[in-house]
Amino acid sequence: MRVEEAVLPGLGKRVTFRGLRDGNSIAIVILDDGRKEIYLNPDKLDPIVFKLDAEEARIVGQAIVTEWRPKTIIDYISRSFQGGMAMDQFTITHESPIAGMTVMDTNLRSATGASIIALVKAGKTLYNPNPTTVIGPGDVVVLIGDEDQLQRARRIIVGETQKA
Repeated sequence: MRVEEAVLPGLGKRVTFRGLRDGNSIAIVILDDGRKEIYLNPDKLDPIVFKLDAEEARIVGQAIVTEWRPKTIIDYISRSFQGGMAMDQFTITHESPIAGMTVMDTNLRSATGASIIALVKAGKTLYNPNPTTVIGPGDVVVLIGDEDQLQRARRIIVGETQKA
């Protein structure tokens, strides 16, 4: 199996799994607003498409658990949450409004209710990062909160709203 990743500017990213044992391919489009689209045989003229909102995607993801992204920080922290709590992670780009800011200066907790619970810098995981830790391009920010809080944080991190 071959895994291909592609950035979809202004939309999100796509992860494609080619050469599955049964000869099929699957593409998952991860939209910046939390929705997911799953394409069975995406290269065919009429692929089968499943469109999931953020909550549906979280529930389906729990069924799959860590199978498609076994090495993400979220998988090492927890396998699932109950009661509406969720986690998300974001790789910070040069364009992100929070690139170059300290954890404290992002004001994400006050502005959104979501909390930064981990930061991956140069392959090293910082759990509960210090408020003075600078978030740079290429860092992975891990947040915890409910879906609404994560969506508000997502908009700030990708630059869809003013800085927190």
